[in-house]
Amino acid sequence: MKPKAHLLILLTIWVSFPMANGQQGALSLDQATLDGHAKMEATLSRIREVEFRNNPYFGVSRITELERLIARTPFEGNEEAYIRMSVELAVMKAEQGKLETALRILRFCKKWADTNEATPEKRAILTLTLGQIYLRLAETRNCCARYSPESCILPLQDGALHTDQWGSRNAITAAEEVLRIAPTPQLRTNAIWLLNLAHMTLGQ
Repeated sequence: MKPKAHLLILLTIWVSFPMANGQQGALSLDQATLDGHAKMEATLSRIREVEFRNNPYFGVSRITELERLIARTPFEGNEEAYIRMSVELAVMKAEQGKLETALRILRFCKKWADTNEATPEKRAILTLTLGQIYLRLAETRNCCARYSPESCILPLQDGALHTDQWGSRNAITAAEEVLRIAPTPQLRTNAIWLLNLAHMTLGQ
């Protein structure tokens, strides 16, 4: 064999060998990537399942538990416990953005509190919570549904003012009631904050 031909064969083997090893390594890397991707999907799936149950903002574990407890608790004879669970359920529904459902539950609770001599503090807390959810619904129907560059910039003006005034006006009514019945400075301060903000959404 001529020296040049021998050198060419050696050079070809030398160049091809790393390429073959590299190709094998690429196959291993691809398999590792697939394995890692599968592990990632499994981990995310577990996180989703846990968060779906327990996350304080969109978890359903406590909501499901409350709904089950309320369903099997007779209202008669268990009024205070029933109302307490219902208020907690309403707040959690509101945190998930289910504001109409939260309002329906809280209006029922408030009607019971107003006619069954609940303490002024409990009535004030319930009414303040109701007013806050009214204002959240007002924000959803206006700031979110009719967004403008002025939205959420204080003081509210021009395009940030609410054209759908139902939520804000109900929030004002609730805040004014809290100011009449609240037994503590903190509750009155919270009511004043709610009252001022609700009036501001109406340009007042």
